[in-house]
Amino acid sequence: MGNFAIRRTATSFLLGLTLLGFPKFGLLPAQARDAAIAQALNDLESAANAHDVDAVMAYYGESFTHSDGLSRQMLADGLTDLWEQYSGIQYDIEVEDWDEEGETVIAHTVTRVSGSRYEGTRPIRLEAEIESRQYFDRTSQQILRQDVLAERTLILSGVNPPDVDINLPQEVGIGDTFDFDVIVQEPLQGELLLGGALEAPVSYEEIAAIEAFELELLQAGGIFKRGTAPQQPDDQWLSAIVIREDGITMLTQRLRIR
Repeated sequence: MGNFAIRRTATSFLLGLTLLGFPKFGLLPAQARDAAIAQALNDLESAANAHDVDAVMAYYGESFTHSDGLSRQMLADGLTDLWEQYSGIQYDIEVEDWDEEGETVIAHTVTRVSGSRYEGTRPIRLEAEIESRQYFDRTSQQILRQDVLAERTLILSGVNPPDVDINLPQEVGIGDTFDFDVIVQEPLQGELLLGGALEAPVSYEEIAAIEAFELELLQAGGIFKRGTAPQQPDDQWLSAIVIREDGITMLTQRLRIR
């Protein structure tokens, strides 16, 4: 199991393209704008599902900024890396709502991603969701900025990975305490479960691997941790892993600190 790992930045990289749903609606009436958004989303999903990084990145301005410090080139590199890992990855993009401020369109989107690959004969599935706010310049028809509001990644390995329920707030204040619970949904029926949890600042070099966790026997059927938010508004990644004989579930969820 030593090679089982997930780049914890996966959602931010692959889901940067939640930004791309608004390329050509200009000063159209509201109904026409809605139709243009829908068409743009269809075009975006086609480019993303074709893994055409050049087509995707054409919608990003050269001065693009990201709430986590990603540059335009970092985003392109991350998408390429992810698509190499998960050749069949697929996207589903939805617009929750949008607003306008002068020449800037502010869009709130949710993107869901799924993909699979193999490590030897072991199947590995990716399920991810990211909620974000993007700032689109109507004049240049390019994305200027993205702010990540929420994200969660699940990596499921083996023939029967544990089904878990996650209890973690989306946002807490600086210095606040919070609970991070990962509860296995199926009856244990005498099975042995191992698990562990990690907390780390959002970083684009972080790798979460089995060796990084301090594993313990989960006699209570889950992981139950209490943490304290840092004294500065830096988002954190909370990761957990649950292991049994026939499957592994690894998850990472963002905790916003405000």
